[in-house]
Amino acid sequence: MFSSQINPGLMINNKAAILRKLKEINLNYDWFETLETNPTTETLVDDEVDHDFNREMHFYRQAQASVLESLKRLHSLNVPTKRPENYFAEMAKSDQLMLKVKKALCEREYVLSKIARIKKLRNEKHGAKMEKRHERHETKQNETPKKGKPVKKISKKALHKKKVYGCAGGQKKRSKYNTAESAANVSHGKKGKPKIYKKKFNTNRF
Repeated sequence: MFSSQINPGLMINNKAAILRKLKEINLNYDWFETLETNPTTETLVDDEVDHDFNREMHFYRQAQASVLESLKRLHSLNVPTKRPENYFAEMAKSDQLMLKVKKALCEREYVLSKIARIKKLRNEKHGAKMEKRHERHETKQNETPKKGKPVKKISKKALHKKKVYGCAGGQKKRSKYNTAESAANVSHGKKGKPKIYKKKFNTNRF
């Protein structure tokens, strides 16, 4: 087989055969049709062949030198290399679609600016509020302590209410339930004297 005749580990560089084949396929076109360049750049050192970064930089410099050389030759042939200012290319998308995209972008920009403005005002308001609170706190600390407040007089009604219903969360449920002591006390009249009820008999029945 053909594959068995070639040694995979053998590098073949038959320069004479390559040049002969190049002459056969050469079409002898003008340079303007091919833009073929062969810039004279530094060759890679054997140590840099396996170095990825150095190898890519060599390709970059070679391409850059080719572009500069081609520009010089094009300018010498009076060939324009820049797009004219009045050049209008056909858009891949319609103008209506681009207007919709532009409108959507403008609306998005307006909404974002509005949100940023509201956020800024909120932060300023919060900062002013915290500053006022801090000022009030400082003024309270700097004020001289006042003397004790006068004790308010409590009326008898309030004392009785406090005693019966409790005060400040005291027991209020079952406070009016009868006890053995309250059931035995029959003095509910004026000045603690019990009332005597006389039973009237109707003599007309007999």
